[in-house]
Amino acid sequence: MENSKKELQISLRLLEKKELSLRESSRIAKIGYSDYLFETNAFYWSDYVYKIFGLDPNKEIPSREEMIAVYKGEFLEKLISATKKLDADGIPYDIELKMTNFVNKEVWIRIIGHLIYDDDKNVIGRSGVLQDITDSKLNRIELKRSKKEIENSLKQLEKNKASMDEASKVAKIGYFEYIIAKDDFRWSEYLYDIYGLDKAKPLPPRADIVAQIDKDSLPVIKQATLDLTNNGVSYDIQMKIYHKKTGKAVWVRNVAEPIFDENKNIIGRRGLAQDITDKKESIDKIARAEELYRLLADNTNDLICLQEYDSTFKYISPSIENILGYKQEEFIGRKVYDIVHPEDLKSLKNTFFNISKEVKSHAFPFRALHKKGHYIWLEFLSTPVYNGDDINYFVTSARDITQTMVANENIQEYQKSLKRLTTEITLIEEKQKKEIASNIHDHLSQSLVISKMKIKELKRNKEYEKLIKDLDFIENHITDALDNSRKITFELSPPVLYQLGIVDALFWLFEYIEKTYEIKSDIYTTLDTVKMDDTKSILLYRSIQEVVNNAVKYSKASFFTLNIDENSNYISFIFKDNGNGFDTKKLKNNHNTNGSGFGLFTVKERIENIRGKFNISSEISNGTTVVFNIPKSPSKSHNVQNIQQKLI
Repeated sequence: MENSKKELQISLRLLEKKELSLRESSRIAKIGYSDYLFETNAFYWSDYVYKIFGLDPNKEIPSREEMIAVYKGEFLEKLISATKKLDADGIPYDIELKMTNFVNKEVWIRIIGHLIYDDDKNVIGRSGVLQDITDSKLNRIELKRSKKEIENSLKQLEKNKASMDEASKVAKIGYFEYIIAKDDFRWSEYLYDIYGLDKAKPLPPRADIVAQIDKDSLPVIKQATLDLTNNGVSYDIQMKIYHKKTGKAVWVRNVAEPIFDENKNIIGRRGLAQDITDKKESIDKIARAEELYRLLADNTNDLICLQEYDSTFKYISPSIENILGYKQEEFIGRKVYDIVHPEDLKSLKNTFFNISKEVKSHAFPFRALHKKGHYIWLEFLSTPVYNGDDINYFVTSARDITQTMVANENIQEYQKSLKRLTTEITLIEEKQKKEIASNIHDHLSQSLVISKMKIKELKRNKEYEKLIKDLDFIENHITDALDNSRKITFELSPPVLYQLGIVDALFWLFEYIEKTYEIKSDIYTTLDTVKMDDTKSILLYRSIQEVVNNAVKYSKASFFTLNIDENSNYISFIFKDNGNGFDTKKLKNNHNTNGSGFGLFTVKERIENIRGKFNISSEISNGTTVVFNIPKSPSKSHNVQNIQQKLI
């Protein structure tokens, strides 16, 4: 109950952190989060999802039918198709949809959806990320539309002056015409707006207009005008001007072509100017972000890569020279598989294949060939970049973990040495126990038996009739001492284990527990005997004895059983009790030396030392089950057969 309360408190704290993170990320990136659980048929929305759908966060989430109704036509079909693929094949999706939300507002959203799994990797629901991309989507549409309108506007310029004014309103475009001989400019109305001039007044002198052009842009427009006038070269440039009324900087796209007379002589120019300030700022932000990313990628100690679907490198950071000894240019166009250790190649390819089906991936270690010929350990994490429903590229980061892997190998070897030492110590202890038990049996017990026989002889002598009570007292104490010596002998090193084998020793142990603690027990087996060397027998016996003692001391069991069975590879010993049970997670804490935790950890070490398998399962109030699978020793006939095969 106390553990459940603690777990609930921890879960609540984590939930509070999650809610804070969701609200903060939503505020910055216009992102909402949505979870749907199959078992409860319930949705969970973050606050920003309500905002996207135009709903009050304090009200209930609408039904699925109401949610689906906000999508129409191709967007509804696209969502249904992506959801079916997700549920049927586990394929995540990343799609853009248009909807009309509950306040009748048209919204563009990007939805990333993937499945939710429990700890056993069973699908329990769907999780999604929704982002309001209305502004960026409309900007992209507008940019595409304005480009087309510019091209169409130039064609319509000669045909219809009215179309110029209409296009100006839609695409923020102004039209101009200049005749050299007259030094005369004609502007459309919107061009006045771009420069911040009064439409009711005539155009100011050309020098005043030129004065509005930024000093860095002035040489560009002068050279473009000179090339057009002298050589008939059309131009399409971007320049910065300063609005006459506000003084703010305005970015203008200026497109012009020459005007010819009937003799093909250049007599002027005509063209258009478009206010692209908003687009320029967006492009500059993207450029700055790309510059920062490239700065990070070029100076990080980790490897940053951009790879195609087949692992071909499109980009790799300069840190490859420090890590693997190669130059950047040596790797562009190559595949990562070319440098992977043959033993890691299959796993690496499988990992890439799995990434193509899941949005999230896990860090994967592999060995890569250094230019000098040796291998180093790398750990990589890769994220897919989608183009619609298809993966276009992978963005991969990798770091050198060679020292960590070498340290882990040393630790593992040290742990193996400790395990071997533990086994040796256990066997030495058993040998000492056996010697002590033998000495007690051969000397102390024999002396007690002889003393008891002498007392009985004295009791039969009439000369000592007056001492009968004293002799009875001495005889009873000798009997108790003899029983205790036998008990100590069996507890130290049961002779039945060495004389008759593990099965009979376990029967003796269970009978002893029944008599001593009045706990009912049974052993079920069809095996009369089990062939097992002394080392396995000793370690297995002590391990089962530890489990039985735990059942007696801690679980308050009233009944336990042991099933002994065999298959082609293992002999199985399955112990079950009906006690209180316990939380098996505590066994993972190797530093827990209280109660049964340390004892069971020692049992696990013993069984692993004889290449066996140990598994324990338990639930509070539902008892405990412990399984020992001990590998069978090869039979003599099997060894002979192997030798014959080698000779052949």
